[in-house]
Amino acid sequence: TGDDEAFRAVRAVSVWRGDGFKSECIQKFRTLICALYFPKCRYRITVPICWNYCYDAMLTCHRGRTQFVPEEIARTRCMALVGTLQVGDPACANGINSETGAECACTNAARRLR
Repeated sequence: TGDDEAFRAVRAVSVWRGDGFKSECIQKFRTLICALYFPKCRYRITVPICWNYCYDAMLTCHRGRTQFVPEEIARTRCMALVGTLQVGDPACANGINSETGAECACTNAARRLR
């Protein structure tokens, strides 16, 4: 199920980093994974996660943990999710795409499941 897959993804990052489940990286990554597996919907259409939320979560988890440039890794991973419409375009802010002028929508939070 999605719950099991989301848990395994967060656990894998926790093991990779050697951090406990309470670290800043794991907290942000857990929320990101939940938003990817269980996206918010508006009028029966899924709302993508805002670019800055994805980028911040990825950057937090890669900072100090790789020989590569963390900003580039975070950008590449989030851009891949933009291509699948799971993450909003980087130009989407306050409901308007700053590059095209078109309306856009994104969300920074995932539903909390208990």
